[in-house]
Parts: sequence; C-alpha cells; structure tokens
Amino acid sequence: GFRISTSNGDIGYVPDTGLTDEVIEANSGVRVLIVPLTRPLRARIDHHLCTEDAADLIEGAEPELAVLNHMGLKLLREDPEMQAEWIFKKSGVRTVVGQDLMRIRLTDRLTIKGPGEGRSRGRRGRRRGRRRGPGRPAKKDGNKEGYIAGPAGEGPARKDQS
Repeated sequence: GFRISTSNGDIGYVPDTGLTDEVIEANSGVRVLIVPLTRPLRARIDHHLCTEDAADLIEGAEPELAVLNHMGLKLLREDPEMQAEWIFKKSGVRTVVGQDLMRIRLTDRLTIKGPGEGRSRGRRGRRRGRRRGPGRPAKKDGNKEGYIAGPAGEGPARKDQS
C-alpha cells in the first residue's frame, strides 16, 4: 500500500491484502483510510479482508474516515452498506462505501461528494473541454453526466455525507 501526506493530513491506501500488524502500523494516524473489503461477515479467506478484518484494521489505525472499496461479488450480494454499518459499530470510525468518482475533500473537516456534484459546467450543461464530435456520440442511457453509477449499478453516491 501507500500513504499520501498532505498539509491537511494523510491518506492511507491499503491494497488487496490480508490483515497484519504491519498494515495496521503503516496506516496508524491517517485521516482517511481506503480499505479493500473483498469478503462479507463470516466469509474469511486467506490474503483478503473480510468485514471483521476490515473492522480490526480500521479500529487499529484510528482514521477519521474509512472508505471501503474493491468489493467482491459475494460482498455486493450481502449489502455493502450493512457491512459499513457493522464496521462503524465495532470500530467507532465513520465508514462509507466507496463509489466510482467519489471525491473527498480534506480540510479542517472531511467532506464527501458523489459523482458529478460541484462540477463546473460550460455552455449547454456540458463539461468544459469535452465536446461532442465525430466518434463521441451523445449518451443515450439517461445519465446526462456520463458518469458511472455506484458499485453494481446501485445508482449515484449519496449527497454530501459530512
């Protein structure tokens, strides 16, 4: 994994891995911890994090916010939001399910925005610098922004969750 240092605190990114003391220690004190939650409750396998392992990692590292990503199919069938709630109850750390194009702003306060929120728009509502032309057909799926919905097509991320 790696750790990104900013003037407003650190972000820890954990790769697809199992739980070890070294992983907890390397991410101790980060403000935001991105955690690969591959398996749901009571479904532990080697070299991957299940919900219980993720909770132990988050509890040990003590971030302000944990973002779950890299969710496996079994976990997606078991309701990722419920897994996040379980982790929150066990660790006491605010835990959210990551969404494609989610943005997190680190300032004195952490702010989470979903896909497309707060984007500047050019004329006619198109994103600036992106013009439709040959080879760039209009989106026909009703998704005006052209953004990918959340995991497994569950729709866009929730509004500001701060």
